[in-house]
Amino acid sequence: RRARQSTPALVPESDVLRRHRGPAPGLPRAGPGKRRITSPFGTNAAGVLAGSTTMDLTFSDRETAFRDDLRAWLAANHPGDEPDGEDERLVWRRDWQRRMAEDGWVGVHWPAEYGGRGASLTESAIYFEEIGRARAPLPANVLGVLLAGPTIMAWGTEEQKDRYLAPILSAEEIWC
Repeated sequence: RRARQSTPALVPESDVLRRHRGPAPGLPRAGPGKRRITSPFGTNAAGVLAGSTTMDLTFSDRETAFRDDLRAWLAANHPGDEPDGEDERLVWRRDWQRRMAEDGWVGVHWPAEYGGRGASLTESAIYFEEIGRARAPLPANVLGVLLAGPTIMAWGTEEQKDRYLAPILSAEEIWC
């Protein structure tokens, strides 16, 4: 007996295209011998097939400058080898985060008024990609930077923002 496949078989592309026949509303039919790929979702206001647009993943000039600045900073400020021992590693990572924070490289997605750079989602992705590329450690206070800080920015009082945000960025205080 044959064993059952645990994953479904792939559907041939031609079968997928046959499921939705005809042009999307408002688009002319394809000429003889031509096949128009249509979307079951119709078209947007501009008449473009929904789900069929091409995505341009080229970095903008701002994103490229952000990447180049971070890459240069990481090359000039690498933290060195990770020490042995849990306590030594925490001290090393806190020092690394403090150095990064001094030059604005912690909480890059935070608004500038709170010590960040106001980075876009793409710049935030570039940030983590470059940290990994440089084989640099993440900040010691990842939970504070990614969760506690943004929560305090959104819901905290001005006194709480003044009290907690700067120590989160500098790793003076660790939120876990």
